[in-house]
Amino acid sequence: MNETFRFIPLEIALSEIVEAPARVQVLRTGSFQHPQYGALNITPAILLSFKSNFDAKVRGIDISIDYSHNSESIAAGWIKGLELMEQDSELWASVEWTKRGSQVLAEKEFRYLSADFTLDYKDNETLKSFGPTLLGAGLTNRPVVKRMSPTVELSEVSDESKEKNKMDMEKDKLPPAPPAAPAPAPAAQPPAEDKEKKIAELEAKCAEMEKKCADLAAKCAEYEAASAKAAEDKSLSEKKASFDKLMSEGKVCEAQREAFMSGDAMKLAELSQSVKLGEAGSANTPAAPVADAQEQVITLAQEKVKNNQAKDFESAVLMVLSEKPELAEKK
Repeated sequence: MNETFRFIPLEIALSEIVEAPARVQVLRTGSFQHPQYGALNITPAILLSFKSNFDAKVRGIDISIDYSHNSESIAAGWIKGLELMEQDSELWASVEWTKRGSQVLAEKEFRYLSADFTLDYKDNETLKSFGPTLLGAGLTNRPVVKRMSPTVELSEVSDESKEKNKMDMEKDKLPPAPPAAPAPAPAAQPPAEDKEKKIAELEAKCAEMEKKCADLAAKCAEYEAASAKAAEDKSLSEKKASFDKLMSEGKVCEAQREAFMSGDAMKLAELSQSVKLGEAGSANTPAAPVADAQEQVITLAQEKVKNNQAKDFESAVLMVLSEKPELAEKK
């Protein structure tokens, strides 16, 4: 592409009025022989990957243009956007030049641009691979890729050119045009598709793990319910055995079973007193000693439960009757 971009001029010696361009050609398609890296085959898919990764900011830093590929030194300019031209065969960059970078170009110290890139960029933190990625570019006078538009074209500027330069600058202020339709996919799967495939695989694995967790939670709930039921059945069985033993010893009667099983101490005492009074044969001659003995058993049993000497009221009653057999005889 031989179009020359000229902008609002700077006055330098010999009345030449020039300024560094806002857009420069970074790279083009073709097969090249690099003296250090050997054969390089630059395809439209590679240029498209450069733009996609730049737009996605996969490197996490701004991309600079340096002097003679000295990326550790100061920058001559900063790449603000990438654009594919000529049916995706050329990669162009919008550049914000530094004051010194503009001066170096204006004084013809550098004229060409050389891209700095990798064909398989890997993030050094996440270790994710992003494929072909533009790392930057360097001002040079001996680029590997020849026959590209020079970085700066110095010439006198006519009134007509000044007006065109003004229109170009206004155009650069507008929002960038929508990206061109992607070129036909090469034989290898593009990095973007690889990324989507990996995301889909991870989502499927997450769904599988969630289902397994749900199944385990349901089984745990079943085990807990079964354990609680077994504990309840055991407790009822122990209470029944305790009551049957007391009944066989004549210490309680069948009428007290429900109160005993439910742990209702007051009801148990009332029923006991009612049964004893009935056995006396007359409501006018209450068996006071029996009632007193019953109350003592209840009081002592309640104290044992309160002092954590027994796990429940029924156990406490058995403990009191065992310790004070005389109270059992009065019953």
